[in-house]
Amino acid sequence: MLSWGAGRTGQLGNGGHTDETVLTIVTDLTNIKDIAAGGRHAQGIDACGRPPPRPWLWSSTS
Repeated sequence: MLSWGAGRTGQLGNGGHTDETVLTIVTDLTNIKDIAAGGRHAQGIDACGRPPPRPWLWSSTS
């Protein structure tokens, strides 16, 4: 998964707290099945093979 944009509060999911103007790899995520994002959040659901799928969430409110 890749992310970019405002990241001051960790909402890019890349482990940092800075804005990114270029695509940055979100590490430690494997087997991501679906991704959704908005102005202040990002989320992904993995396809880990065990029910239920595990959600991954990042937000400017966390």
